[in-house]
Amino acid sequence: MKIKFIGTGSIRADRFSACAFVDDKILIDAPNGAMKQMKRLGSNPENISIVLITHFHGDHYFDIPFLMLELGLTGQRSEHLTIVTPMGESNKLKQLFTMGYSVETWEKLVNNTNLEIIEIDDGESLQLHGYDIKAIEVEHDDDIKCLGYIVSKGEKTFGYTGDTRECSGVETILQNTPITVMDVSFVQKIPSHLSLAEAELLAEKYKGKCKIIATHMFDEIREQEVKNIKIVDDGDVVNI
Repeated sequence: MKIKFIGTGSIRADRFSACAFVDDKILIDAPNGAMKQMKRLGSNPENISIVLITHFHGDHYFDIPFLMLELGLTGQRSEHLTIVTPMGESNKLKQLFTMGYSVETWEKLVNNTNLEIIEIDDGESLQLHGYDIKAIEVEHDDDIKCLGYIVSKGEKTFGYTGDTRECSGVETILQNTPITVMDVSFVQKIPSHLSLAEAELLAEKYKGKCKIIATHMFDEIREQEVKNIKIVDDGDVVNI
């Protein structure tokens, strides 16, 4: 499997917001500007077949309207577009789209993209396009449901935590993957994201078992001497 990092930053960072494109097929999160950023980095949004939404904060799904327009505006798409969301949250996709465009345009694009929306809960798995996708609930903000994902194809597996603080869900992902893309937002400890010190402790705990790749980073993270964690930049590719 190939993971291309469309974005590795957080909201106020110089880098684009955290977003990954797997095997030119699976988009993990769709932050504002993701379609244009993909094109800048030489990736074609028309290849997207699956979108995994980790949670419904704006910097993780605000480009969904433009993804729909990109894939469905010019005509009928032969392949299904599947968007996977946390359980009970998928209505936010239509709500967002119809803030800027008509309900009729939404319905047209749903038809043109053969859109399938799947809600998934903690511990549940899906089989899509030859991939096994398992949802693991993580803890971020108390008022919103957040999922990490374990993605497998054949003997290849990786984890993606999404935004999270230290919690059992993160440990579950690390225990079950050889590589995990993990939220490492801040140098200092805050309630809703993993700090660098917390991430380094996890990296030490799982050293030799799971390699951690940092994402969703504020710029100050890149200025630190980081131990046992891979720091990537926008456009970088990791092959599993």
